[in-house]
Amino acid sequence: MLKHAIAVTRVVNSCVLLELDGHAVLTDPWFTERWFLRRGEPMGLRIAELPPLAAIVVTNLATNHWDLRGLRAFPAKGSTPLYVPTAGMARRARALGFRQAERVRWGETREITPELSMRVVPAGRTLVWPNNACAFSTALAGPDPTVVDLPTGERWEPAP
Repeated sequence: MLKHAIAVTRVVNSCVLLELDGHAVLTDPWFTERWFLRRGEPMGLRIAELPPLAAIVVTNLATNHWDLRGLRAFPAKGSTPLYVPTAGMARRARALGFRQAERVRWGETREITPELSMRVVPAGRTLVWPNNACAFSTALAGPDPTVVDLPTGERWEPAP
């Protein structure tokens, strides 16, 4: 049986880099401090230090989960899929140059690569807007996938 390769690198707050069987996914990007919102901790990675990404996934529209200002510096906007919970967020991302910006709703599944899929599940609401959580599975997992929950980065493996 093949062993899954999973690495979770905390960038800051709920922004994490998930590496799932060779595919890197960035969650809840936050790279820019604002006068009203400070990190209070050092960043684990900067945008220039990110590996090539299979996708960027945003769980809600709060500034510390959705930093369009910081994403301006991301070099692969034209080729990296970006998944967000609202249509307005997708429009703003496309205006910034993310050609593959897409709204995803609770219950939907996306194939990020042939080996990596993502299912969007409910995680409550911020005011009236939906918060998404995402469960990832890889082809190496076969019928017993390892699941990583966003935004916590918590990992579950099926019981034997």
